[in-house]
Amino acid sequence: MAVAWSALGLMAVALFGSLYYLGSRVDGLAARMDTRIDGLEGRMDVRIDGLEGRIDGLGTRIEAQGARLDGRIDNLGGRIDDLGGRIDNLGGRIDNLGGRNDDLGGRIDAQGARLDGRIDDLGTRLDARLEAVDGRLEGLSAEVRAHARGHTA
Repeated sequence: MAVAWSALGLMAVALFGSLYYLGSRVDGLAARMDTRIDGLEGRMDVRIDGLEGRIDGLGTRIEAQGARLDGRIDNLGGRIDDLGGRIDNLGGRIDNLGGRNDDLGGRIDAQGARLDGRIDDLGTRLDARLEAVDGRLEGLSAEVRAHARGHTA
């Protein structure tokens, strides 16, 4: 049992010794890190201060450009409104032309119907004349045959 207590005591001493060594090592590393972080912080402060001036200058330029763009946008808005009025006017003119096209379409349809009637009438008259001519040709053909028979007999 004494050996176990002795081993336990040695382990405790080794543990406390390791912790003491690691603690001082961690404290040393922390001090070095603090020094490095302080150095970086100083350099970053210098850079940030330099950038603040540039950012303020860019902000002023952006505001000036924004003011110019606002004026241009307002001008374009007026022009767009004017074009909208012109487009509405053209829409009315197109509607008027549509009505005129409808009127012309009606007139063309009426004239087409009249021409269809005339063509049908002329077709009927032509058919009647062709039938009359056909009848006359049949009569002449009969006379020619009769005449030819008289010469051959």
